[in-house]
Amino acid sequence: MATAPSGGSLVWLVMLGEVVIGDCGTLGGIDDQGAIEVGYGLAAEHRGRGYGNELVAALSGWLLSQPQVEQVVAREVLADNVASRRALENAGFVLEHEEGGLTWYALHRP
Repeated sequence: MATAPSGGSLVWLVMLGEVVIGDCGTLGGIDDQGAIEVGYGLAAEHRGRGYGNELVAALSGWLLSQPQVEQVVAREVLADNVASRRALENAGFVLEHEEGGLTWYALHRP
């Protein structure tokens, strides 16, 4: 079983049946405050079907179940990427900062 990385990154393929429809993972390891950054993407033809909501919720939930992780963050999300922002917000992430067309989100351990 994988554990949240303390140094490197983890990457998973997002599958629909036997077809790869995207990827998700961590961008680097856990920082000194217990934060870890996530990234994700879906092929264009699979967007708008709720898969992004599902993968963000599952990935962030799993990461927060790791004892060393205190928060999951998504940094520098394009402000006009409404679908990605909605997936984060649906998973409980809170907008922490917006500047220059970019947004920063965080989900803290309950």
